[in-house]
Amino acid sequence: MAELFALNPEYSTTRLVTREVPTIEEPPDAAFETVLFLPEGEGRKGEGGLRTKGYFKRSLPDKPLITVITVVFNGAKHLEQAILSVIEQTHDNVEYIVIDGGSTDGTLDIIRKYEHAIDYWVSEKDGGIYDAMNKGLKLANGDYIGMLNSDDWLSTEAIGLISKHKHDSVDFVYSSVFITSKEGNVLYIKLPEDTETIPYRMPFPHQTFYAKASIFKKIYGYDTKYKLSADLDIVWRVIKAGFNGVQIQQPMAYFREGGASGGLITFIETRSIACKYGMGNIKSYFLLVESLLKVMAINLIHLRIINFIRNIFGSKKYIPYNRKEI
Repeated sequence: MAELFALNPEYSTTRLVTREVPTIEEPPDAAFETVLFLPEGEGRKGEGGLRTKGYFKRSLPDKPLITVITVVFNGAKHLEQAILSVIEQTHDNVEYIVIDGGSTDGTLDIIRKYEHAIDYWVSEKDGGIYDAMNKGLKLANGDYIGMLNSDDWLSTEAIGLISKHKHDSVDFVYSSVFITSKEGNVLYIKLPEDTETIPYRMPFPHQTFYAKASIFKKIYGYDTKYKLSADLDIVWRVIKAGFNGVQIQQPMAYFREGGASGGLITFIETRSIACKYGMGNIKSYFLLVESLLKVMAINLIHLRIINFIRNIFGSKKYIPYNRKEI
């Protein structure tokens, strides 16, 4: 077996690499094939990273390989913060994959700036957010795999916390998340919700969901018929299939308010997914209307007032952020 060595001890993604090309063993019922490089797609603008230079990863018993995937399109404003939060993790064995949809802003310049610490990146046209995520899943070699949006970032200890929960009986992990303003200031902490009832919303933040690679192999990946809510669908597919999840007690990620989700399309898709898993039509329509009214209220009331109301009346989903308590 080829030796593992530190290419650059500064980064979590370059502390344990090998020149040995990994042998990929697929289970007989695998829903898709894992690859090291993507075949060239439409309008490819480039690819790169450690793999293209002959550096690869493998998992170790005491240092499991954890894969983080970031999909991005014209996300230059916040992408660097997301990348740094991954490559500056305390855990020593991190695999990082970046899938760009053919950006036309400065996104590619940022990716190339850090390609010495990214395992593999590619920039080409794709079919949307979830098609890009599925590309990332096909490239992942980690024991556990998770997604990090280009607007968000990880806490420094996040991957280390995931690695500590690696066990045969733990199929996936999740945690609460710091909710921040568009400027990145922490507003409050959003807690996971009950996973025993029929879903209408994400039971826990997608940024904190890390599942075994074998699970994705069994259930495939994200259903691209959903434009904005395939993350909700995949989480509930995992839960309803009976896989065992464990909550990590510390928030693992920071979620920046705003983004693509939260509009009418999201609510319509959410209702469809809820009905798919057993929610009745009347209740689903009631929750759809309730969600629309909440969005209207949020658009009319200043965010600080909304957070003040949450803090005064309390919430099972949100708790005030106090740096001294974290």
